[in-house]
Parts: sequence; structure tokens; C-alpha cells
Amino acid sequence: MTSPVDKTIAKALQELQDGGLVLHPTGGLWGLAADPLNPDAMDRLRMAKFINPGPRPFVLLVEPGWISSVGDSDRLPADTVARIIRLMARYWPGGLTLVLPAGPSIPLDVCLMGPNGPTVAIRHDDHLVAQALCSGFGRPLISTSANRSGQPATATLDDVADEIVSNALVIDVAPRPSGIASTVLDLTVSPPVVRREGRVPSSDLLSFFD
Repeated sequence: MTSPVDKTIAKALQELQDGGLVLHPTGGLWGLAADPLNPDAMDRLRMAKFINPGPRPFVLLVEPGWISSVGDSDRLPADTVARIIRLMARYWPGGLTLVLPAGPSIPLDVCLMGPNGPTVAIRHDDHLVAQALCSGFGRPLISTSANRSGQPATATLDDVADEIVSNALVIDVAPRPSGIASTVLDLTVSPPVVRREGRVPSSDLLSFFD
């Protein structure tokens, strides 16, 4: 028998396929999901977050097996590729976001242009809802913080602006987000740099590169 959560996930996947937005819990904060390849969805996402039109980096939810397509390993040193594999084995699924050279399949308007080309931020999240949305969607899925641009990230559903809630399908199921953002590790520079402190201690991450 299909559970209520399974039915909600199925409805959310249809919403995403139709170009809509889905407000959902992640392991850290509340996320706002959208299809990065759908221009209408991207317009809705920017309007919901009060983001100006144009390129803007967003975190993508991925499956570990997609790493070779979302990232461009040819723009990384061979020893860095080996360390990425170790980092994924240790911290994924979990609260670690990796910044990598973007692969050719990633839309440029969700990338950040670095000195050596476009970069993309990716995470395999540890919340079961985030995982179900990502695997069910079948390709990288935007999951950005569910806050208006310039406002604090949202740790609880009550923190999310009414305008966002009213323009998205909401998945409100346990467990609740931890309230701590993911750690962002930029692997496109040498040595790697922690761009945001979060759930994974930076000292643990940087020890992989000693």
C-alpha cells in the first residue's frame, strides 16, 4: 500500500516536472526545489526569492553516481579527484556541499564563473525527502535555501516567508531540518577553501589535503 509520504513525493515530483516549486526539508535547512533546465521554473524561483534575472549560483542535489557528469574532472588534478571520492565516501549523504568545475550538462545560469571557468555546488543530502526527490527526478535538482534574497536562511517552516509557502508545494514531514547549514568546500582552487562553515568541521575536511 502506498503511504501518505510516498503520495506526497509523487505529487511533488509531478509539480517539479510541470515547472513548479517544492518546499522541502533537508538535513540542514528548509530547501526550495526547482528544475534547473526549465526556464519557467527558474523564473518562478527567482521571483519567489526576490532574485534579479540572470545567472545566479544554486546548490544542486545529486546522486553520487552522477559526479562524472555534473563535474568536469579534466579541470582537476588527479590527486584531487581521488580525494573527492574519499570525501564522498565519508560525508555523503550528509551536510557537505562540494564546489567543482561544472560539467557541460550543467546550465551556466546556475553556475558561478570562476577564474578557470564555471563552477557548480553539489550535495547528496541526508534527508530522506531530499533523497527521494533527487532520485525520483532522475537528474540534478536545484535545492536552494528557502529565504528571500538577503534574508537569513530558514531553519523552521515558520521562518519561511508566506510568499514562498504560497507559491510552492510544501512537504512537511519528520525529521525536521537540523537548523545548521551544510559546509561548503571549494575544490576548484588549490589548496581547497571552506567557503561556509557548517555541519562538517572544516578541520576534518582540510585534513584530507594535508
